Amino acid sequence: ILARWGDGRGGEKPSAKKHRIPYFTVENDGFTLDKKRAPLPGESDLDRLLEDRDEGALCETHIACGPLWAMKPAPEIRVESEFPVCPLGELVEVQKRRIDITPDMICREPGFNGKTHAIRLREEQFGHNVGVTRRWRILPGDLVFARMHTQDGLFAFADAEYHSAGTQLICRVREDRIDRDFLFWALDGIVPKLSAVDTTGRENYSEEQILALPIPCPPLAKQREIVRALKRAQSAAARARENLEKARDDFGRRLAIRPQ
Repeated sequence: ILARWGDGRGGEKPSAKKHRIPYFTVENDGFTLDKKRAPLPGESDLDRLLEDRDEGALCETHIACGPLWAMKPAPEIRVESEFPVCPLGELVEVQKRRIDITPDMICREPGFNGKTHAIRLREEQFGHNVGVTRRWRILPGDLVFARMHTQDGLFAFADAEYHSAGTQLICRVREDRIDRDFLFWALDGIVPKLSAVDTTGRENYSEEQILALPIPCPPLAKQREIVRALKRAQSAAARARENLEKARDDFGRRLAIRPQ
């Protein structure tokens, strides 16, 4: 309804830069909220919204609303670092390997784990069962971002071949510029900040927005030194967790504590 409304003064197609869309809070859509969705008597908020549209009004007091910009600028992440900062696009090369899935091919659909930053096989099926047959190949070693919910940490290095339907951004790391493990740790700290700085509820991130992510870029030798320190810290943390579990088990045995 709002998309067809235009600017409320006659339905003309407005400029993309000047277009403003009213926002309405609809509490009563004319139906009950149970599974039956039975019609309610009387006029609903949607009826009044349509009346206002037909009359050319942008807003009426009996509907809670306020004109808002349809789109807000993409969030800007600032990274303070003692090292130079480069956009991700200078450190990777976007890959667009087209492939047509034939009926006798196996199509491997990728999925993401946002906590571990790993790609998993979400679905595997023959091509004759696949709806979208024009795909992009993901190869082992590719750095892959989900375009939907990127801010949830949906990026990973591929461990096998997959076939993307176009909902992922596929990149190859320029290893003459940045260490793969260092880039992984940098993205682990930067990507989740998208949700912190973005107050628009954005769910789609374009290729340009992802490639604009700022990445600290110390010299390669320094990157590898930092990665070695992180791996040592990881190993120490794993040993500490293991020792804690052993101590808990020992404490339980001493006090004859048994799980129910």
